[in-house]
Amino acid sequence: MTATQSAEYLFGDSAVRPVANVYWRRLAFWNIGWNYTSKKHNMHWLAREICNFHTAKSFDAMGISEIFNIEEEHLHEERQVIMQHLVDALNSSAEPPAWTGRCDAHYIFL
Repeated sequence: MTATQSAEYLFGDSAVRPVANVYWRRLAFWNIGWNYTSKKHNMHWLAREICNFHTAKSFDAMGISEIFNIEEEHLHEERQVIMQHLVDALNSSAEPPAWTGRCDAHYIFL
């Protein structure tokens, strides 16, 4: 598969994986830029957005960056709570539950 074919697959409407490569995985990344004082963002909104995106694009893993400022290390526990909420939201429609997460000062990976 060429890079052009990969890009066409990624941005196309089809969630069907290429038949030729059974080891091919679909990754998603989102630089959300969530400021801690934002009134727009909350973990319920984010979970809804990610679940809707997963339904539309059927990704295997996702990285989310800039949930709060990287220098706000005192918010690490809150990032953990958000990550667990996202995992629970994705697992609510997975049988058996398949989603896990990892978190650091800059990223949440699902």
